[in-house]
Amino acid sequence: MAVQLRDNLTPALRRLAAGVEDKKPILEAMGTQLASLTRRAFNEPNLRPAPWPNKLTFNASSGTFSRSEPSRLRKNQVLVRSIRIVKLTNSSVTVGTDRIYAAIHQLGGEIRAKNAPALAFKLGGQLFLRKKVTMPARPFFPFIGGKMTEAAQAKIRAIAEAKIKALAGGPGPAA
Repeated sequence: MAVQLRDNLTPALRRLAAGVEDKKPILEAMGTQLASLTRRAFNEPNLRPAPWPNKLTFNASSGTFSRSEPSRLRKNQVLVRSIRIVKLTNSSVTVGTDRIYAAIHQLGGEIRAKNAPALAFKLGGQLFLRKKVTMPARPFFPFIGGKMTEAAQAKIRAIAEAKIKALAGGPGPAA
């Protein structure tokens, strides 16, 4: 799963960057900020683009499921540690992860058994077999419906402006 930023977040940023020939440092700063915001969202719920539903738990004595403890998506830290800049050019930066399960956590969806008659998983020590399960979305990249959240845009814009000012050597217009 990957998210790509281009150097066109706002017309003001484009004008400000017009005098900077090599835009890679600007885009790298923007990508670094996006990766940081995304990694921090695992521990800081206020950075998530939407609340995460609690984890599903199984009560063996009553035979019922409930949503009780908060989701963290940090069982072994692999997903959060995998978020990084995966591609950088003079016109775009791509932030992503190589974890194949990232998209189902970000977007939610249905998982079906492919090479076996059923999916097998444990909840509360109980083994379950299901032909399919529905995963709720637990978005960590600051995007909803393909659009970056306003808070993330503001933080990335501020980083871009600071980098442009440093490279251009002067104050620039506010975005």
